[in-house]
Amino acid sequence: MRRLYLYLSLLLLIPLGISAQDSLRGKPCSKLFNGNVKAYISNSIESTVKRSDVRNGFKLLLNDTTYKVEKFFIVFEHGQDLVSIVSDGDKISPIDKKYGTYLNQINPTSLLTVESVVISKMSQCYRISSLIYKVNE
Repeated sequence: MRRLYLYLSLLLLIPLGISAQDSLRGKPCSKLFNGNVKAYISNSIESTVKRSDVRNGFKLLLNDTTYKVEKFFIVFEHGQDLVSIVSDGDKISPIDKKYGTYLNQINPTSLLTVESVVISKMSQCYRISSLIYKVNE
């Protein structure tokens, strides 16, 4: 229950702090996308993702390839802390020395959220809905 409370609290606070950082070529990107584009983690099945896929890094894919993922970040629990990692475009990389250790220590049964997903098409950027995954073995 405590874990759920932490995630819900974070989800409510994230849009306030991130909106100024979301941009495409220096322009703010706060438009919510109202189309039918959905994002998903590569190799995920419904709302679960394998621990090994998170540890090895992953791409965030879209069901409409005419759009491009510009950036996003993931949040997950590490001990008593919540870790937030910003993507490099459409990827989370385990090579990043700052965050690689955290990715390697993610626990099965952890919740992993994908937040502030910014997509673009023809120089227009949009934000799409957050995603929640359960990490399994």
